[in-house]
Amino acid sequence: MCTINALCLDSLPKHLDQLIEWKKIYGRDYINFTLNILRFPSFQSALVLGESLRNQYKQDLIDWMGKHKGHSYLHEHEINHTQRLIDYLDVVKTPHSDAFDMPKLLNDFYKFHAQYDQRRGKDFAQAFPNLKEWYDSIQV
Repeated sequence: MCTINALCLDSLPKHLDQLIEWKKIYGRDYINFTLNILRFPSFQSALVLGESLRNQYKQDLIDWMGKHKGHSYLHEHEINHTQRLIDYLDVVKTPHSDAFDMPKLLNDFYKFHAQYDQRRGKDFAQAFPNLKEWYDSIQV
């Protein structure tokens, strides 16, 4: 069970590839996955990412599906969950009906991770180098 949020999309295709490898070793009925879209807290949603990042991650998933769709090691629900995520990244603009203020969501995202870095001695940009430019561009 994978909960899809703003931070996991960069490595999701690699994670799914690992699951496919395990399916090949242990059998498709022993390993399966679902992709559950995080809606709360809204500022952690994949939708806070800029449109170009969402489009990049959507294309990465389209490419992944093109490589694996139709193979016997994927269950129908796994294909459906992946397609639902692709559609979500493409069409949906707000995490849910009460979360439509994108500047506030971005502000909350930035402050949460800045405070986490400070409290835990972490570095967001080091942990997520592919998101550094986007993260640094958030206006707080």
